[in-house]
Amino acid sequence: MTYSKKMMHIVQKLDAINGAVENIKKQKCGTETAKRLSSVLVKRLDSERNRLIHELELIANTKSIRAVGKVGLPVQGSSSRRHYNVGRSRQYSSQRVLH
Repeated sequence: MTYSKKMMHIVQKLDAINGAVENIKKQKCGTETAKRLSSVLVKRLDSERNRLIHELELIANTKSIRAVGKVGLPVQGSSSRRHYNVGRSRQYSSQRVLH
């Protein structure tokens, strides 16, 4: 699955979770048990939403790292360790010029 399709899929899941949480919060619970169950459900949906948001951020960072890596600029990482990625096409083109 491409990055854009995966991101779109995650956004759709997030929309569904947000809608479900809104519906649960709108409902009036008559019993204490129903209130507890809806509270637990909202907490679980919130944790799933946070997981999906984190996954979306990872995809966005991976996408930007790959874009930067293709042009031979520093890739994001710790300051003590700098990584420089040079795209293969750039390496091969310089070898072709030498031969």
